[in-house]
Amino acid sequence: MKPLLRKNWLIITLVLLALITVVINQFPPFIEKYYATGLFPYISQSLRFLLGWVPFSVGDILYVVAFFWIIVRMVNFIKRWRRKQLKRRILYYYCRKVMQTVLIVYISFNWLWGFNYNRLGSTYQMGLKFERYTNEQLVRLADSLVGKLNGIIKDPASLKTFAHTAQLGTLSRSAYQAAALTYPFLQYQNLSVKASIVYGGGNYIGFLGYINPFTLEAQLNTTIPAILFPTVCCHEIAHQLGYASESEANFIGYIACRQSTEAAFRYSVYYDMFSYAISDLYVRDSALAKEKLKSLPQRIKDDRKQVHAFFSRYKNPFSPLIEWMYDKYLKVNSQPKGRESYNEVVGWLIAYATKYGWDKI
Repeated sequence: MKPLLRKNWLIITLVLLALITVVINQFPPFIEKYYATGLFPYISQSLRFLLGWVPFSVGDILYVVAFFWIIVRMVNFIKRWRRKQLKRRILYYYCRKVMQTVLIVYISFNWLWGFNYNRLGSTYQMGLKFERYTNEQLVRLADSLVGKLNGIIKDPASLKTFAHTAQLGTLSRSAYQAAALTYPFLQYQNLSVKASIVYGGGNYIGFLGYINPFTLEAQLNTTIPAILFPTVCCHEIAHQLGYASESEANFIGYIACRQSTEAAFRYSVYYDMFSYAISDLYVRDSALAKEKLKSLPQRIKDDRKQVHAFFSRYKNPFSPLIEWMYDKYLKVNSQPKGRESYNEVVGWLIAYATKYGWDKI
């Protein structure tokens, strides 16, 4: 028995760690107290400190290396299979290696970042209560957001564009520092925001930005319309702070982005939140939504056309499959509405306005 344990100590250890990980994920209050606001900030800050200065995405490089490693291993396996060299001992070796790799990835994913999918989160920290909202509240939210946009576009010269990722990251960090004066848990240091090495390739799979859960670098798709840069950047920083669900990252990104001294940041986030609100209204009352869209100022209409044209340009036969896969990924990670989770930010905005006043939107 002892020789067997010595021979398989690694796989046994990994299985035990995976079981512990599964159990911890069942207790959101524990995760919130001991991981999300306990251990994770140290993990996140350390990784951002270690990798933030590197001018390229280390996480993207790791993904590329892992991809080619898997291809090489698969080709090697197929060659052996065709040569009928897959004896029981070799099959056992392959199965054990695959199991070890899957367990290591699962454990690393959760302990480095993934536990945050099951935390109590920002709505718990702010004392917000999510409730079913009425059409009247939704219309009021949309009108409030348009009001904010109207106030900003009165001075079009203030709407700068930020094409340089480093500048965008620095301004986003400043926005979070301003938000942290009201919400200390949004304190953000050790900037780690980079351009994705995939570049425009992300357009074909629908990614505006993403966080690497193993290196905690925030990657931005630098080919998207400039109007979206600030809100996407603040969204990814929210992920770095441990807000894993997409609706929460949208909400926290909104809280920070609107605090920026840059008008372009505020315009970007109010535009993004309006897009979610009007999309929700369109599902409930398409006639009213169309009426609201027709009454928009021309500047906002032009921006909507530009964004719509951008996404339409990259539609391809694989888009439905990619969207389905991402939807499943979100559902597996405690977001039962899948891709629709992004739109849940509408409910949190209404809950925020209900608690703090509509003038605070």
